[in-house]
Formats: sequence, C-alpha cells, structure tokens
Amino acid sequence: GVGGGVGGTGPVCVFARDGPGSHSVVLSPSAAFMATSQRVRRGTLSYGVMGNVSGVPAGFFSEALLAHSAGGITEAMLAWGSLLLARGGKVRAAAWERDLTLRTLGYSTDNGAYYYYNTAPNASYEQTMLRVAEYAAAARLPYRYWLADSWWYYKGTPARGRPGGGVTNWTARPDVFPRGFEALTAATGWRVQGHNRYWDATTGYARANGGRYSFLRDRGSGYALPVDAAFWGDLLRNASRWGLAVYEQDWLDYELDHFAPLTQSASLGGDWLAQMAAGKQPVQPVNSVSSHLKL
Repeated sequence: GVGGGVGGTGPVCVFARDGPGSHSVVLSPSAAFMATSQRVRRGTLSYGVMGNVSGVPAGFFSEALLAHSAGGITEAMLAWGSLLLARGGKVRAAAWERDLTLRTLGYSTDNGAYYYYNTAPNASYEQTMLRVAEYAAAARLPYRYWLADSWWYYKGTPARGRPGGGVTNWTARPDVFPRGFEALTAATGWRVQGHNRYWDATTGYARANGGRYSFLRDRGSGYALPVDAAFWGDLLRNASRWGLAVYEQDWLDYELDHFAPLTQSASLGGDWLAQMAAGKQPVQPVNSVSSHLKL
C-alpha cells in the first residue's frame, strides 16, 4: 500500500500498465519536504504539514506536484525528477560535474569492505591505507579518491537508539592517523569522501558544551543538531584542508526517528539541510528517506 508519515511519505506513481503508450502520473511534495506528510484514507491521497508540528513561521508554505507521461513509469519518474530540479533551481548535470565520486574510480572502507573497522595485521589505519595505495599503483588502478567510513573520528558512548555513539568531534584520531589526515592525503594523492553520522549531545562543537556553535540538544535521546550556518562553513572548510572532496552524511533516518525537534518544527529540518548543502563540497545523503530530497 501507499505509505505515510515521516518515513513513508514519498513519490507515488499511479499507472495502468508499464511500457510505451502507458499513461502514468507521479505525485509528491515539492516544497517543505522535511515538514510535509502524506496520508491515504478511504481512497483519497492527501498532503499537509506533519501532525506533530506545533506551529509554522510566517511565509511558510507546503505544496504538491503532479508529473504525467504517456511513456510508462520510467518516463513519468524522469519527468517528475525534472520538474523537481526545475522547482529547486537545480541542473541535473551539476552533481556529475561537482562530485568526484560520480566520475572517477575510488577505494571504499564502507560497511562490508575488508578494511571496515579492520586494519592490516600489526598496522595502523594510516599504514594500511598506504599499503592499499602502493598496491593500487602497482596494479595500475586509477583511484582518485577513497571513502573513509566512521572508524576515524571521535564518538560518544553507545546507547539504545545510538548504535556506535554519536559524533563528538569530526577530526581524525591520532591512533588512527598518527601523522594526521593531511599526511595520508599528500602521500596517496587521493581526495577523501568523508563519512559522518549524527551528532552526539555531548559534542564539543556545541556552545553549551564549551564550543563555538549553536546546537539543539536532546538529552533524552542523546542526539544533537547544529542550528548555526557558520558551523557548516567552518567544518567543511577545515576538512577541505585535509583533502575532503565529498561530505557523506549518513544515519539520516536515525536522526529523523530519534531527534524529536525535527518532527515538531515546520522549518528546522529544511534549514538544517540547506545549511549543510551551502558549502563548496558536494553532500551525499545516506540512509535517507524521501523527506531528505532537499539535499
């Protein structure tokens, strides 16, 4: 059936049959993605502001979009995507041009990879990645970047609903990279796709914890969310110095499910994503739901 709510709201395709000559339509929210929910009741599909939202700011609006094609489901989905891109003032080829990981070959330490929370015998992660680079050069593998998953930065204490702990400081630990991220980037010549997860309520970036930036913190869940545009500019600018080419924001579904303010505000979610995406580095959302279309 058709889903609803925060996790189930997304594009709905209605069709009689697939293939050329088949009329298909796609419906979805086209603005305020992080605050809009859909509902199906008694055969009627409705869109509106999420039920937990306590109020809306002046100038806020929510809208839905309908795309039609006589060329089947695929053509209808492509037409829907084109309309959303136009509505957001974006160009389809822009992601290809900006994102190194879409155009070149890279090496991954993501979940499932051999070096995911695992190093070569009796070696640090720095030594392990240098060996990988040496092998790639000998085998003439033209890697241009590598994905550094969640094993390299500082995290808080794991707890129920917070597997692995949230991020406290998004910088490389010296036990992982003894000479720093910069030295590894210089040695390999590879740019970095840097993984990040949800922020921990104890993060040192938060002003309430002695840091420089405004964060909303939820002591109950242990999650936090930056609400300071300067934070993202500083974070990604500093990361570019050690080789960041693409910022990977993972665990988006966990953040949405466990950080209550995101489902209680009509504007917080959209502002958060807009600030994250305002920097020069491309952002790759991971474990996202359709509400994260703004990225």
